[in-house]
Amino acid sequence: SLNITESFDIRKIVWQGAWDLSKKYPLFGTGVETFAFSYNFVRPIAHNLTSEWDYVYNKAHNEYLNYLATTGFVGLGAYILMMIFVISYSIKNYKKPLISLLTISYITILITNFFGFSTTTIQLFFYLIPALIFVSPDNINIQTPKNLSILQKFLIFLLTASTIYLLFSIVVYYMADVNYSYGLKYSKINDQQKAAQYFEKALKLRYEPVYEDKFSASLAYLSVIASIQKQKELTKQIVSLASSYNLKTVQTYPKNVFYWKTRAKNMYYFYQVTGNRDELLQGVSALNTARKLYSTDPKIPYTLSLYYSTLYDSSKNMKDKENIKKLSIEEINKTIELKSNYREAYLFKGQLLKKYGDNAEAKKVFEFILKNFNANDTDVINELKNL
Repeated sequence: SLNITESFDIRKIVWQGAWDLSKKYPLFGTGVETFAFSYNFVRPIAHNLTSEWDYVYNKAHNEYLNYLATTGFVGLGAYILMMIFVISYSIKNYKKPLISLLTISYITILITNFFGFSTTTIQLFFYLIPALIFVSPDNINIQTPKNLSILQKFLIFLLTASTIYLLFSIVVYYMADVNYSYGLKYSKINDQQKAAQYFEKALKLRYEPVYEDKFSASLAYLSVIASIQKQKELTKQIVSLASSYNLKTVQTYPKNVFYWKTRAKNMYYFYQVTGNRDELLQGVSALNTARKLYSTDPKIPYTLSLYYSTLYDSSKNMKDKENIKKLSIEEINKTIELKSNYREAYLFKGQLLKKYGDNAEAKKVFEFILKNFNANDTDVINELKNL
């Protein structure tokens, strides 16, 4: 049966991470809407043992902690002062039915924001409701176009032109996102050629680093396909393009762990194209950079262990091979330390030990999986049979 972690238990872990971020960046936080990236800096190890350990958390699931983490005590203070001002004004004018109803609606938003986070619609209400409270319909002076001054007409023209421009920008943004979503769709089914086409269309419509990152990843995969098809010139062009896009993102956004992971993955593909060990070493370097940003991610040492295993195969120096073997085992052990219920990590450890000729230890690992995870695990049973 599936072991689903209670939602509130996960929230408490994320809240702890948000609080740790606020202590690390107390004044102005990590930046508006950066929680998806900055949470990784302090992500508690306890999160790895939840059923949603591999999810990206773009909010703290508590609006107040989210503001504290991303805008610091200055941002949260401004947010609270606004709420106090709105509620104080409403109390003074509670006899007006419209204001009373709007205030109740406003307070419900403040309560729900404690246990969750604002969607776009809720954020609009959060600012529109106070506007409706402060602007009394009785005080509005409605003027016809005939009564408008030249300055007012000019300002209306500017407002109309700005609105049209913003609406056009939103449409372009929407079309770019539609192409990006199609790219993700085809990427998930590993149709990287179509994925790359859609990512490229998205980039042409609007520059976004995430579009660039995904486009780079798709191109890196396609370079392997082109290499298999013996299209040497095309392979070089694709590798060059994929590399340039990826370098741009990691240099512009050096604290984004996802872009460093893409770089590591791309280097693995480039190694398959060139057979050059330096590509793998660059991948290892990218992963070590990613680990500095996200030290509790079990997938990073897991991938490092895989890279060292591949380097072991390509090495001809026995002393070098022994050192690489040691590193691969150390990294898979770090993975298990970070996530003790990671079945795939135990399986890979057993396979590594078997590969290095340590069958007795490999057997212990495989038997541990059968005892603690699934007694009918066919992959593990087959590994034991082939020992």
